[in-house]
Amino acid sequence: GVSPAAVVSLGPDQTPSVTATGITAGVVNPCPGTVTLTSSSASSYMWSGPGSFSASTQSITPTMSGTYIVTIPGTCGLFPSAPTTLTFTAAPAPTGTGAGSPTPASLMLSATGTGGTLNWYNAPTAGTLVGTGNTYTTPVLSTTTTYYVDETASHPSASAHTAQLYHTGSNYGPTNQNAVTYFDVTSACTLASVKVYTDSIGTREIQLLNSSSTVINSYTVNITSDTTIIPLNWALTPGTSYQLTTNSAVNTTRFGAGVISPNFWRSSTGAVYPYTTSPMLTVTGNNAGAAGTGRMYYFYDWVVTGAPEVCVSSRTAVVALIGTVGISAVNENSGVQIYPNPATDEVNVLFDSNIGNTAIVQLTDVTGRLINIWNYDKTNNGQLKLNLAGVNAGTYFIRIKSDDKTFVQKLVLTK
Repeated sequence: GVSPAAVVSLGPDQTPSVTATGITAGVVNPCPGTVTLTSSSASSYMWSGPGSFSASTQSITPTMSGTYIVTIPGTCGLFPSAPTTLTFTAAPAPTGTGAGSPTPASLMLSATGTGGTLNWYNAPTAGTLVGTGNTYTTPVLSTTTTYYVDETASHPSASAHTAQLYHTGSNYGPTNQNAVTYFDVTSACTLASVKVYTDSIGTREIQLLNSSSTVINSYTVNITSDTTIIPLNWALTPGTSYQLTTNSAVNTTRFGAGVISPNFWRSSTGAVYPYTTSPMLTVTGNNAGAAGTGRMYYFYDWVVTGAPEVCVSSRTAVVALIGTVGISAVNENSGVQIYPNPATDEVNVLFDSNIGNTAIVQLTDVTGRLINIWNYDKTNNGQLKLNLAGVNAGTYFIRIKSDDKTFVQKLVLTK
């Protein structure tokens, strides 16, 4: 016989969706920590990502380039999201170099970055900006003080081309017409350049007007060839009915009474509005009415760039040591030599007869935290090997105390 029909109900697809926010229009690679990934609602969240990243919140703000996935519990099991891949612009922290003095003093600290602006603060987060530049001179200090430096770097955004790219059809319009092209701006961007065609060399003035027909920018150019790319580099803010045109009076001066046209070519066919570089700028049309249908007036191949991406690195601690011989003292006939520097897993400390019978060698990080300590005496035959295999890469200080002397040397570990 045949068994009764069985009805099987499959569990629902509860795959979570992930929304990314914080990405600026036109930005190719955002800065670390500026993008937030948010999962659709669930009872719990299990995020995974590069470098053993994990989190259990609905939203995360990644700082490392890579692929992120959130997994949520569903009715019939676990549901992973589609992967979201982020590529961040590198924002490395600057490298700082401290200074020291055995007595109260004003010290010059220094740092190197990647070419941006170095900013000095009195706290690891927030705090007060105390200086900018590659060096910072402290006030007179009577105690060891730590300052913090970060780097602000501006990175160009992607560029896009819009409007009709090339002239088509017949060339010139009426000499008593100075046409206007309208466009809207939806996010901050820069109109980097436009292209014009003409058989008439000489001076023109390109004008940018707002929706009230007020000139807000202009550029005078001497046209010397039939095809010219005009570098405008005009910063634009969101708004509607911007107008791109030329100065009629300049045109009349160049071409004679009654002529207000710039004698730039206009396309008689082929223009299809709107032209959009989403989400930055849209070329919407012209002021020629029905006669302007299919026509592009004067300006071709608009190059538009997004607002630059400004990245701020994490802060690097830089120490101003007071009450001990300066950082360079080890190399000034102190009786101590340290090598190699930079190092990886092992450092040698050589002592000569200027050092007493015993010494204490300390390794501290840039905040003054003690990492390790070693004891030296003459039975070590003038040499002490420091095993640093378990110490992370970074900048440290080796402090050597012997009798009434203290020596400090900066040490860089690379892994």
